[in-house]
Amino acid sequence: MKKARSISDRMSLRLLNATLLLFLGCIAAIAIVTGNSIKKTAQQNAQNLLQKVITDIEGILSDAETAAENMIWVAKEHMDDPDYLFHITEQFVSQNERIIGSTIAFEPNYFPDKGEYYAPYSCIDQETGDLQSFQLGGNDYDYFTMEWYQLPLLLKQNIWCEPYFDDGGSNQMITTYSIPLWDDSTNEVFAVLTADISLMQLTDIIETIRPYDDSYTVLVGRAGSYISHPDPNFVLNQTVFTRAKQLDSKALYNIGLDMVNHRSGMSTLRMEKKITYLAVYGALTNGWSVALFCPNKEILEPLVNTANMIVLIAVLSMLILFYITRKIIRRNTQPITEFAFTALNIAKGNFNAEIPEVTTNDEIKQLHDALQYMLTSVNAYIKELKTTTASKEKYESELYIASAIQKQMVPNEFPEEKEYDLYAMLNPAKVVGGDLYDFMRKDDSLFFTIGDVSGKGVPAALYMAITRAIYRLIINMNYDLDKAMTLINNSISRGNQSNMFVTMFTGSVNLKTLEMTYCNGGHNPVVIIDPNGNATLLKAKPNMAVGIFGGFDYVKETLSLSKGSRLLIYTDGVTEAENISKELYGEERLLAFCSKEPVNTPSKEFIDDLLKDVRSFTAGNEQNDDITIMSILF
Repeated sequence: MKKARSISDRMSLRLLNATLLLFLGCIAAIAIVTGNSIKKTAQQNAQNLLQKVITDIEGILSDAETAAENMIWVAKEHMDDPDYLFHITEQFVSQNERIIGSTIAFEPNYFPDKGEYYAPYSCIDQETGDLQSFQLGGNDYDYFTMEWYQLPLLLKQNIWCEPYFDDGGSNQMITTYSIPLWDDSTNEVFAVLTADISLMQLTDIIETIRPYDDSYTVLVGRAGSYISHPDPNFVLNQTVFTRAKQLDSKALYNIGLDMVNHRSGMSTLRMEKKITYLAVYGALTNGWSVALFCPNKEILEPLVNTANMIVLIAVLSMLILFYITRKIIRRNTQPITEFAFTALNIAKGNFNAEIPEVTTNDEIKQLHDALQYMLTSVNAYIKELKTTTASKEKYESELYIASAIQKQMVPNEFPEEKEYDLYAMLNPAKVVGGDLYDFMRKDDSLFFTIGDVSGKGVPAALYMAITRAIYRLIINMNYDLDKAMTLINNSISRGNQSNMFVTMFTGSVNLKTLEMTYCNGGHNPVVIIDPNGNATLLKAKPNMAVGIFGGFDYVKETLSLSKGSRLLIYTDGVTEAENISKELYGEERLLAFCSKEPVNTPSKEFIDDLLKDVRSFTAGNEQNDDITIMSILF
């Protein structure tokens, strides 16, 4: 007679079979979803890395362009002293670490006493790192025929030339940014000003981008030639199109067409050893392009590893599940009914309900002890909750009193003066905050400041109170503004074991001459609105935030204001206000608001309108930082 299986065995096997079917379905779904997710993640990561490369290279090129364009007027100012131009190129190269060479190359016989060629040139010696200068032109270096000289003359515009080996100049692989110099009286080009960038700088950036072991990045010129490639033999000797022909790859050829036509994109292609690659490419503003190649095998490797791990974990889980299920079902569950009745009484609020006694020493006993512990804990929790609630109500009351005291620490009365209209507000993100502002009139000068303490809450509020007291004390001692900021910093940083600091903008305006003296200690740039409503950010020297460490000498600056001008001083709670999409309000929106607001709007109304604009942008999103604003209309 066949032995019948127990109910626990039958239930365990049925549960195991059902779980196995569910597991197989989940594995199939996970494989599909995970594969697509890994591919999408890899594509996004590749695009992000490519964009980083483009941003870094663009930053180097942009810095060189800006520096070179800023040198134009300096060169023109000293055209009457050709020998002094060597000093200009030396200063230009020594003050711009990314630029390894520069020249001002003149048209033939521009300076008759200098001869046909005259090109004062300064560069960094590749071997010694020393700055050297010499006259670049001559029979051995006919710069009139070179691309960096010819192209800006032909195109009559600033241009980056294709990379080349600068034999006779810096003696290394470089690319040159050329600017034609125009004679304002004749409207003719008389010279070309250059800034040289070492190709090694760009190659170093590109070589750091390797999301996978066998991935690589290439930099391609306007005609498709390789500027940077893992194989040095390809650089300036191969193009994307010749490489595509060697590999017989139509996909690589199409990618090359996109790159020389300044298009961005993504493609999959087979290359060396029949390996499939994901290619992501994008264009630079100067006509070059960057492409990142990632092997599909390495992209999908996490999926294979994950699948193997899932299978292993699933097998172990099945065995454990079968064992645990079989043990649980065999247990006697009868006493659970009594505990269920007791639990129902407790749920109805009878926390003094009696728990049935248990004589066995098993899981039922544990359930008994757990229920007893829960009942004891609930009664203790109710008692503790009553105490905690009372303490919390007392704490909140004290905190709101602290908030009221803090608001009294900053001026809340704004005098009506004929020379200026001043108003300020402070709105902390929590009950108390770390922003501060202050102002005072001394004779014919208006002194004002605004600050933002690192952190929030009570510690920041205490630090704010100390900073404001020290500011008012030192300003009343009639120190110059830079000396005052230095003394404030030394006072606050002394014994600053909490390592807190304050970004602080301090200024004073002579109300008769409207000359402003100011000092920016790591704070947001002030907005200046001229009488015509044009809003700009005040560029200030980068002084250190107050309280980081003592002994720093602050530098003051001056600016002449016009009658009808407005100063808008604020903390980063304005520009860093976020909407639900995590977008920042930002300086551009702030400048746009200031430009459209009527120039004669009273300061209080101006600040109220700005707050409404910020609130409209954040659309009810929670305020994440203290907001402090001061407006002064002269």
